[in-house]
Amino acid sequence: MSWTLQKSISLLDFQLLGKSPVSPISVNIIEDINESVPQIQFLSREIIEISNGQYSVVDGQQRLTTVSAQ
Repeated sequence: MSWTLQKSISLLDFQLLGKSPVSPISVNIIEDINESVPQIQFLSREIIEISNGQYSVVDGQQRLTTVSAQ
């Protein structure tokens, strides 16, 4: 979460004004936990336990964090 408050506001304005009603977010399915990188929670930044078949955010973490933190 390295965005400033102004950058977060700009993202929300961009979405709410209809310029990007659905922002793309890329996810990955973890198929083998022995070959995956550690996963962390968005807001607390704590490492979480993962299991096979779990989804992981590849691109869009900052957008998800910004929207969920508001």
